[in-house]
This record gives sequence, C-alpha cells and structure tokens, in this order.
Amino acid sequence: MRKALQIRTSALHQYDVLMLEKGMDPRPFLTHLGLTPESLSSERQTMLLQDFVALLNASAVAAACPHFGLLLGARQSFEMLGPLGILLENCQTTREAATALSALMTFHNQSEYWDFQAFEAATVIQRFDLYVPENEVRQYRELAISACFHLCKRLFGKSFKPVRVTFTHEPNGNKSAYTQCFGVPVLFNQEQDAVVLEAGALDVQLQAGDNTLKEAKKRYLASLQREFAWDIEQQVAILIQQTLLVQEAGMTQIAALLRMQPRTLQRRLAKAGTQFRTVLNNTRHHMACHYLTVSSMPVTQIARLLGYQELANFSRAFKALSGVYPTLYRQKQTERH
Repeated sequence: MRKALQIRTSALHQYDVLMLEKGMDPRPFLTHLGLTPESLSSERQTMLLQDFVALLNASAVAAACPHFGLLLGARQSFEMLGPLGILLENCQTTREAATALSALMTFHNQSEYWDFQAFEAATVIQRFDLYVPENEVRQYRELAISACFHLCKRLFGKSFKPVRVTFTHEPNGNKSAYTQCFGVPVLFNQEQDAVVLEAGALDVQLQAGDNTLKEAKKRYLASLQREFAWDIEQQVAILIQQTLLVQEAGMTQIAALLRMQPRTLQRRLAKAGTQFRTVLNNTRHHMACHYLTVSSMPVTQIARLLGYQELANFSRAFKALSGVYPTLYRQKQTERH
C-alpha cells in the first residue's frame, strides 16, 4: 500500500456553484469531509484523493448529472492553480506555456502528471495516473481532462486548435454532452487520456501583457508572503518547487519573484541559518522522494521533471542526501509498504 495521495481543495473550484445550479445544497457534501465553501478557494489546503474521487461520484449521483466532472472541469480558471501566473507571465510560446501548465497541474495533484509530445501529424497533451485506482474514477479523470482542455483554450486564445479528446474509459451517459463540452470529436476506450492538438500547436507565439495572469501572480505572491512572512526559507522552497519543473530555479529567478536583489535574498537566508543551494537541493530531494514513493514513473522521467539533464547527475545528487541511489530507495519504499 502506497502513501495516501493528496489533492488541493482548489481543484473543486466552482463545485458549490455547480451543485446549486443542479438544485443541490453543497454544504452537507463538503461538511461530511470536513470542508467548507471557503476551502474551495484555498491555495494551501489539501484533501485525500480518495475523498475527492468519492465526493465527485456522490455529487454526480445526487444531482442526477452523469457529466458532473466534465462540467466542473470546464469551469476551472487560472485561480485553480494559484501560482500559475508566476510561470506564465514570461512565456513567449505555446510550448513554454504548455510546459508550465503541465508542471503546475502535476504540482497541484499528487496523483497525476502531464506530458506532451509533438509528432509530425499532431501534438498530444497526455495525462498519466501515478496510482492504481481503487474505485470508480471516470468523473475524476473527466474533470482533469476537461480542466486541461479549457485552461489551454483560455491560455492559447486563437492559437488553440484542438483536433480531438480521448478517454481510456467508456462514456458517462450521452456522448453529445462531450461534443458540446469540447467542440471536437471525443473518442472512448482509447490507450490514453489526452487532448490532441494540430501539428505545430506548441510553436506559436503568445500575445504578451495578459492582465489576468499578472493579477493572479500578484495575488498569489501576496498570499505567500502573508502566510510565511517570517519564514524566508519556506517562501523560497515553495517558489522553487513551483518553478523547478519549467525553468531554471536559480537565485536570480527566485529573488526576482520575491521582488528583491539576489544579495538581499542571500543575506536573509544566511540570517535564517541556511543558503540558497541548500534549500534548492533539499526541495529537489523532497520532490524526488515523493515521486519515487507514490508513483511508478521511470527514474529518467523523474530526473527530467526535476531539471536534471543527465540521469547520472540526478542519481549522484540523490545518493548524497539519501545514502542510496533512486532505484534502491524506491525498492525499499515498496518493501516497507
């Protein structure tokens, strides 16, 4: 049995509104899990993935809405991901933006990761499960794909040109609801859960100056600094974790996000009894341990997600902190659980 997986409660953004539209009071469903409507806008609060899946399933049945997850996913906005604006503000191409989006969705939800591949005939944004589901997860998977589709649509603007959407399961109810949601053909019982775009879709220049993203960034940084006002190490660790998968998480980049000079950040970390390189290495190691414990993701993929160009460099860095190489660490964790 692997470690219990968590998902941020903000993945339920607009859940209460959708339930009310379906004639249901959302409060009993949330209270049963120790949640409140305010929890749905929290950037920090998490819940067990199994509870999240159960909530979607119960809500779909109670509201007599077989496409509940699909509809909820279509309502997701950049507020769902909180720090997304930090990574997207300087993206110049759809490829950079897609990389940021997939990384943040992976950060947002411990149970999945996203990747994209550019082929001659099409571009595929694919979702991978990091766990073996123990119950019905169609609502959950449809929410994830729907959210990805509509976030990309809002992000890419006129450059968003989907070809089709694929699911690994059978449809929940009438297939016409899927066509209405996505506006492109939807295929079921396929090999992958994915959004398929036109070839070259990731090499389009994005329009600069999106005020929505800039405001999202400002709000997120403000909340981060309020919550950890006296803990600069925690602020740095969180920002490293959220930028590491997309761009270089160096002293200069993190200092810029915190609106200070690198020397100022260096002094503040020294005053806290640490240094930037230590926080960076510890953050990488923490993330590596998480992926090795809860997923079957190849070690080479984990190394790439954490910004290592060479597997050997990742293995050496991991062994320096754990005393064992990543493959042996994973083996020991599997035996322990």
